[in-house]
Amino acid sequence: MFAKRWSLVAFVCHYWTWTKEGDMWYKISDDRIQVQKPESEMSLPNIGVSSFVYRREKGSTLLPIRKIRTQPVTSPRFFKMPSFVTYPKINYTVIKKLGEGSYGDVSLVTLSDNQMYAMKRVKRTERVWYKDINTEYTIQRYLTEDGGHPNLTTIHKRSDLRDGALFFMDYVEGGCLFDRIPEYGFSVRTCHRLFQQLISGLSYMHENGVVHMDIKPENLLISSGGTLKFADFGSASFFRDECDDEEMVKGHKGTRSYAAPEVLTEDRVEGPPADIWSSGVVLFFMATGNQPWAEANRLKDEEYEKWILAKWKKCQNGVELEPRIYDLIRCMLRADFTERAKLEDIKCHEWFITFPEEDSDDSDDDDTDTESDATECSTVDDVKESSGQKENMANKGRKRENKGCEEEYEEDSSVKKRKIEKSDD
Repeated sequence: MFAKRWSLVAFVCHYWTWTKEGDMWYKISDDRIQVQKPESEMSLPNIGVSSFVYRREKGSTLLPIRKIRTQPVTSPRFFKMPSFVTYPKINYTVIKKLGEGSYGDVSLVTLSDNQMYAMKRVKRTERVWYKDINTEYTIQRYLTEDGGHPNLTTIHKRSDLRDGALFFMDYVEGGCLFDRIPEYGFSVRTCHRLFQQLISGLSYMHENGVVHMDIKPENLLISSGGTLKFADFGSASFFRDECDDEEMVKGHKGTRSYAAPEVLTEDRVEGPPADIWSSGVVLFFMATGNQPWAEANRLKDEEYEKWILAKWKKCQNGVELEPRIYDLIRCMLRADFTERAKLEDIKCHEWFITFPEEDSDDSDDDDTDTESDATECSTVDDVKESSGQKENMANKGRKRENKGCEEEYEEDSSVKKRKIEKSDD
């Protein structure tokens, strides 16, 4: 009798193993087969399919283990990706690695259609579960399907792995905004143009019930035409329920130096004011070339204490804010989120609606700033040739020190580019 029971346990363990993620159990096995609609037929408003999970027996017989049913949803805003859905393997060719983070990396790849994509590999960890991966994919696909918005990166395909997933998105040639901000910040005209695009993309997300929760220059990309695009929706959340009422989202998200005070301390926060705060910090960085503080905590950061007490005058690199930009940032970076500026207030602000006059040291043309450095990559060969020419810029801290260097400025078409050469001394 004991031998029979042991044989049954061994038989079960041979065919599948179990793993728990929250309250959900997942069956992982090479012999698992799932029957579902092809991805091309799975439009977000219409997913409501039955799925059978099968166990392969000897021969070609498939015995059903369980049946899972999901109900159709009425609106994609409230759609949640079923945990049992798997996406097929996609063959790709890596051209070069674009970046790497704590929970994955991004590479430039080509697929069978010979088109270039930015492939994001999301790894499943103790902090990143399958449901988090599904939420990120669902939100970005919902926001960017059917044309999406020009200031958001579009996601095209997904492939599941045993330890995570692959997302295939638009490749934005210009890189991230962080690497393009000069030491002393952009000109007023450039800040105005990029900030208007940032608010346009943010308004689109909020109108569709989504908060980003991790807005920072590293997650804002610049195309070769100078268009700003939001990327990395790993911290994004829906903040409206089925009745279209706003609800709280999880706190303790995003990057500390760009996070609102309540996000650092509260478990549940209001999402839109947190995005407004992060956008204000980004505008500060674009205008001065420096982050205002390391953390919005009066007890831990002296610079933030000065800001709260209205004693802040200029950055540590000596840059002062233009008065109207300073007034707008003051409205966006209020510690009390109930008094913080809303999107409607920002769009009505004098600096936002008035196009800045041309600076005396700017070129006659509109300084599109970011266009000249963008690598034009029209073919795979162009990318391979340019990959060895462009090196990643060194990380910028709050204090940028350039000792023993000469700074010279020159105008290239309509863009003023900074070059730093080592002194012969």
